[in-house]
Amino acid sequence: MLMEVYYEHYMENCMGRYWEEEKYIHYMVNIHDKNKREKFRRFFESESFTCVDWNPDYTGVLVNIKLRRFALIYMACRHSCVDERPYTPEEFMDEVYNKKDVMEGGI
Repeated sequence: MLMEVYYEHYMENCMGRYWEEEKYIHYMVNIHDKNKREKFRRFFESESFTCVDWNPDYTGVLVNIKLRRFALIYMACRHSCVDERPYTPEEFMDEVYNKKDVMEGGI
């Protein structure tokens, strides 16, 4: 469920008042190439991030560093993102995740 990108205990509290919980802001990473999106997904799963939702036809991947969760969303969602802008995969890995060597491998 996409809300798990925002709320740590959403699944436990989804029938209650989960919005009283702290909302964690995610990064938006636009990846237009489907093969690169799948590679991005595999990389984050190998880094022990949890994929909470995945729509293979959309380009926007939400990544929550604090909760170690990510999702591929169903519609445009630049609001409520860090810096309110999408990152390219290269920008995200270099500026946020600090894994320059991963980009050399081709994400």
